[in-house]
Amino acid sequence: MLAEAIIKNGIEIVVVTDHNTTKGIKKLQMAVSIIMKNYPIYDIHPHILHGVEISAADKLHIVCIYDYEQESWVNQWLSENIISEKDGSYQHSLTIMKDFNNQKIVNYIAHFNSYDILKKGSHLSGAYKRKIFSKENTRFIGVKNINSIEGSRKKLLADFNCEPNFLLDNDSHEIDSLGKNNLWLKGGKISFKMFQEALFDYNVSVSLCKPSFKQKSYIKGLYIENRGENRSFLAGDKLKKVLTFSPSMNCLIGGRGTGKSTLIDMLQFVLSQDCDKQSKLEFLCNHANAFVLYVLEETEYIIEVSLPDVKQENKDNILQYYGQNRENKFGYPYRFNSDTIKEWTRSQYTKVYKVEGNHFKLVDKTRILEKMFDRRYSVNELVKTADGEKITEFISNLMIKNKKLETRLWAKNSDTRIV
Repeated sequence: MLAEAIIKNGIEIVVVTDHNTTKGIKKLQMAVSIIMKNYPIYDIHPHILHGVEISAADKLHIVCIYDYEQESWVNQWLSENIISEKDGSYQHSLTIMKDFNNQKIVNYIAHFNSYDILKKGSHLSGAYKRKIFSKENTRFIGVKNINSIEGSRKKLLADFNCEPNFLLDNDSHEIDSLGKNNLWLKGGKISFKMFQEALFDYNVSVSLCKPSFKQKSYIKGLYIENRGENRSFLAGDKLKKVLTFSPSMNCLIGGRGTGKSTLIDMLQFVLSQDCDKQSKLEFLCNHANAFVLYVLEETEYIIEVSLPDVKQENKDNILQYYGQNRENKFGYPYRFNSDTIKEWTRSQYTKVYKVEGNHFKLVDKTRILEKMFDRRYSVNELVKTADGEKITEFISNLMIKNKKLETRLWAKNSDTRIV
């Protein structure tokens, strides 16, 4: 009945964490296989992952999730440290966590909101709690109530400088509770490795609420006109450069000097009108008009930025197109100001059109542009990181921190851009 309920609920990954034993894992795996073989009407085949919930001597429960290849080590540890399935282990939580951490096995305190250990006067000493809630021991914490997460997060940060990632304990002891307290993971082909990598990439790959798959805003295409006279760096042919993008991640790959950073700089300038130095502005203005096709709330918009040509009227400085020295005085002291460039570009050189079939309707550019550009990050900062020596640190911190690699990874002066 349990296996059938899991299948009917469409649950694709199940972690079996019986108390102080691993005997139930193979039973559930066999039951699922029998149902899938005899009733091929179901589209989803649940993957059963190995786990165990250990009752520690300090009254905490530690959930451990491991690859099947580590099953023999886990069973050996249980046989040496568990008194009985009912009584649990004589080892304290800290010892259990250290033992499993040494084996690179994911582990965490379960049902955290059920304990009073954060309160003064709890059965655990302050020194013991500080050691448990250190960064090396507590990377994850399980709770049964999602509403308790914020309070626990603030308390752990304030008292122990601990910032764990929270997981929801399904902790089903009956079939009716299977559909409650579920997690959603983003990853590739389902496996233990995929599960583990999703946890380690928590902010991107784990959701405590059912995700919405409605299409959000994204850049659909970029069109850049050529200035002529071989001045434009980006040139697909003598007239234009066209690029189309995916709603998902886009990766620009090419050798040094092929235009990866220029494309990203151009995208950022069209969307935000941000430019941090005059040399970059001059370089971008060697191209003619730039157009970005942007999908916002399922509606297509075209952003047009007319890039001024310093040679068109024989101007002395590109800043003359941005409000400076309009009288063309000799010896004028030009001063580059990124805020002024932004304001002038948006007011004088930028237009936004709403696509309505074969027609284009001019719309309020300020309101639309503020919605389009996400200010939580800067594309420019990603470019700077990728161009410099920090790329090794960037990759290490973002992708492989606390992960065991089969081979060593070296990265320097990357020739890849990510959009």
